[in-house]
Amino acid sequence: MKNFSAAALLLSLTSPLALADSCDSLAPLSWLTGGWTSQSGQVSIKESWQRLSDNTFDGISVTSLTADAKVLSDEQMRLVDMGDSVFLIAKVVGNDLPTSFKLTSCNDNKFTFENHWHDFPKVISYQFVDDNNVAVVVSDARKKTFNLAYKRVVK
Repeated sequence: MKNFSAAALLLSLTSPLALADSCDSLAPLSWLTGGWTSQSGQVSIKESWQRLSDNTFDGISVTSLTADAKVLSDEQMRLVDMGDSVFLIAKVVGNDLPTSFKLTSCNDNKFTFENHWHDFPKVISYQFVDDNNVAVVVSDARKKTFNLAYKRVVK
């Protein structure tokens, strides 16, 4: 029984799921590439990600009115592996400089980026639900929070 337990422990530590808990590369986030959409009332958000290299994913998010597709806002994003840390860098129209969020937690298919110096948001979490669904929580790490339920539109 001890040999079985040791073998099971070794297998669990080297399984892809165990390796996915490493927060120091973009590999566990590869499922994010492609196109996603979220709808809430009269507003539609389209987010897309593409892998530029092993160290960089480029993203864009466009928020528009569902009825006439009038763009309300857009955001350029980048996921960057900086060697020992991964960052989500967001550039929003109206802000002179981009804002970076460090990947601080990655487990159970949930990836949390934080920047407690930023006014809002301070925390952005991506939760892989399944191949076609992602849940995103954006918050100030206290009371102000909103949730987005994305569905895959392009793989």
